[in-house]
Amino acid sequence: MNTLFSSSEKLFPKIKINTNSMSTYKILSPDRVLIAIPANDRKLYCLKEFLEGLEKLVEYTTGKGYDVDVVFTDDTEGNNKLTDILEQEGYKVIKLNLTNDEKFSDDNEFRVKARNTLREYFLGTKFDFIFWLDADMITSEEIIVRFIQHDLDIVSGVYYTISNGRIIPLTFGHALEDRDYTKIPPNEPIPNKHLYIDKLIPSRLIDVVCAPFGNTLMKRKVMEDIPFRWWQGCLGDESVVWFFDAHKKGYKVYVDTHFHSKHMWEEI
Repeated sequence: MNTLFSSSEKLFPKIKINTNSMSTYKILSPDRVLIAIPANDRKLYCLKEFLEGLEKLVEYTTGKGYDVDVVFTDDTEGNNKLTDILEQEGYKVIKLNLTNDEKFSDDNEFRVKARNTLREYFLGTKFDFIFWLDADMITSEEIIVRFIQHDLDIVSGVYYTISNGRIIPLTFGHALEDRDYTKIPPNEPIPNKHLYIDKLIPSRLIDVVCAPFGNTLMKRKVMEDIPFRWWQGCLGDESVVWFFDAHKKGYKVYVDTHFHSKHMWEEI
């Protein structure tokens, strides 16, 4: 197992971010936040560290006066090991089972089912915000509070992947001068370009096409408007399609480059 960066300072030692400014943020209202986590037993290798990070995130956010709840989905087939562990820790888990007419041939289709299940759960509550957290991510404990205070419809942090031995942020910027994406047909991608780390510093908000979905906060109205889907032949995953759909509905997507989250993965 390998572990990716825990902060921007580890990856970029010369970059210093002023965290003292966080103390100036004040709660405007006791908003309710649901942390939604799609998971399966392929993430067991990092579960202990993930849950430790999740506990700190929840403790900090509730300590600032917000009402927080957590729900997982588990789409593991053939065993309940993950569900059993999470329920023993006191978390709510929705166990997903494929019906006879669901014959998924792609991981994106499994993830669409998991995310739509969490979306439906969220919309059945009175929560104001949903924070999407992947089960191999550790974020700053301050991330939800900061994102809510931005008062944006959709805002994400930064994290990275490895491609051909290179460390690459999963953030994509605008490639067109005309940013009226409502004219683009539903199953056509939005032209975009990779934003490398030099475009993500200094710490600021950036208007983007696609952001890393595994640490993203959005308002309730956004979830009401946009379900998850995917189409065969799409070059991106279900989260990329979701960001395309958000733009086509007229929403803007932002990344707060103050937050560089820790991404864990297992060497296969």
